[in-house]
Amino acid sequence: CTGVRIAIGHTGATPEIIREAIKAGAQFSTHLGNGSYLILPKVNNYIWEQLAADELFAGIICDGFHLPATTVKVFARTKGLERLILTSDVALAGGLNPSIYKWGDMEVEVFKDGHLGLAGSGILAGAGHLLNWDIAHFIKFTGNNLANTILLCTINPAKIIKMPHNYGKLEIGAPANLTLFHYQTGDDSLQIVHTLCKGNVIF
Repeated sequence: CTGVRIAIGHTGATPEIIREAIKAGAQFSTHLGNGSYLILPKVNNYIWEQLAADELFAGIICDGFHLPATTVKVFARTKGLERLILTSDVALAGGLNPSIYKWGDMEVEVFKDGHLGLAGSGILAGAGHLLNWDIAHFIKFTGNNLANTILLCTINPAKIIKMPHNYGKLEIGAPANLTLFHYQTGDDSLQIVHTLCKGNVIF
């Protein structure tokens, strides 16, 4: 197939299988560190293998719940800003008021801090926050500035899915897909003001 990008998702693969996947064309680690076993081999495991692979971009959910700050910092230093992508698997209950909600056969709890969990289990049930939250927390956790952090949501995703070279950039001739926001250092989230798609205000 052409135009298909292969990603390594929530996996229990051995390091050997990870290497085989890379040889077969895998280019991306889907929100690395999530969906992992609670206990892993100390050094010979699928997280280290993906971090060490220069061929792989890595996506991370930087909401303060999926990965602790120290892990985010290590991932950022290991992959470098050039091969890191901020993402969110925000779930159906994301943004709802704190309570317990039915989600198919499951009960999902929305906590006061906005994160989601399977009721009574201590297990996450997807993300409760969007990228405006993740961007602010990546800055807090790693000390990177806003301009560099924005690249993890614009230029880098465009690279991995082979979008035209001017996607994710502010330059003449680039698509006017823009998000206007307010942010001050230390904020928990970017405050979205407007979203434009091809120059049209859609929010």
